[in-house]
Amino acid sequence: IGGAGLAGLVLVKRNVERKGDVVEAAYPEPPTSEFVTAGPRSEVPFDKIGKEGRRFVLMALTPEEITGVTGQPAVAPIRIVAGYEAAADTVARAELCLQEMDRLGAFDRSIICVASPTGVGYVSYVFAETLEYLTGGDCAIVMPQYALVPSALALADTGDGAQLQRLVLEGIRERVSKMPPDRRPRVVQFGESLGAQVALDIAYPAGTGEFDDLGVDAGLYLGVPFRTMTWNTWIQHRDEFDPAASMLAVSDPRLLADLDGERRQRVRHLMVVHHDDPVNKFGYRL
Repeated sequence: IGGAGLAGLVLVKRNVERKGDVVEAAYPEPPTSEFVTAGPRSEVPFDKIGKEGRRFVLMALTPEEITGVTGQPAVAPIRIVAGYEAAADTVARAELCLQEMDRLGAFDRSIICVASPTGVGYVSYVFAETLEYLTGGDCAIVMPQYALVPSALALADTGDGAQLQRLVLEGIRERVSKMPPDRRPRVVQFGESLGAQVALDIAYPAGTGEFDDLGVDAGLYLGVPFRTMTWNTWIQHRDEFDPAASMLAVSDPRLLADLDGERRQRVRHLMVVHHDDPVNKFGYRL
């Protein structure tokens, strides 16, 4: 019975992967921008980045759109997707991601954000556009895909996701270290839901010093799942895991204003977890 159940789950997962890879009628053609994956300068095929990846690259803001909102000069932002189906394994996906960053000029931007997606390969459009508006397009958002199924079916893939995130960050650190100090971009990371688990768990079990070792300057994590190893270790052994007090969890970002100036300056990794969020409060004992 157990074997039949496992085989059935694998079959369901493969069927969902196929549905998640459909080319939608609203997004039938590859992008024309030279600054996004599947565009003219990219070597990643349009049909290998999943439905959410295709939406992501086609919805990148233009300089005109940014200027229309901010009233300031802007450049075309960079959006990169290391497609789950574009490489055979985690190591190959990481290398593909770094090659794509070289091709599209990600290291010439002032901020590189490695955004870990949810299981289906989704990164919040609101987050991406906000970063592009606030930087005037002078940013590169990198999305390494570790799965192509809804998060409930991707729970077993988070280990691969954390490994992929780490390999990409290690590659970025190596390249940035060879750049002149005055030209080095700031490296940050973002994760929401299962993506928050993947991005945070690169620090487990070593502690938050691992973020510094990987060259991650700051991070934003929304809706951290209860099964996140870094979250659970931080909750139970905060002084040992985060001796610099660089991590903070709040239910509302506006609560940062209530912190004293020194404490606020020390916060570099912010977890936003609502009090009624079941993804965070659930546990297997329930």
